[in-house]
Amino acid sequence: MTALWLLILRLLRGIEGDNGLFLAMPNKILKDGSKVDIVHPINKETREQFNNLIIDAYNNLEK
Repeated sequence: MTALWLLILRLLRGIEGDNGLFLAMPNKILKDGSKVDIVHPINKETREQFNNLIIDAYNNLEK
């Protein structure tokens, strides 16, 4: 995905949760088995805007 033509994000995953579809950010598995996000929004509002943008685009794809 290219955001504002300034950034390329890969490995985004759409996951169907109890409250609908949401995005899982790319992550890395550490040696101790824990996961850490490689990319993440800086706050809740930005995460919601990003999720809405991507999910709306996905829902508008021809199926």
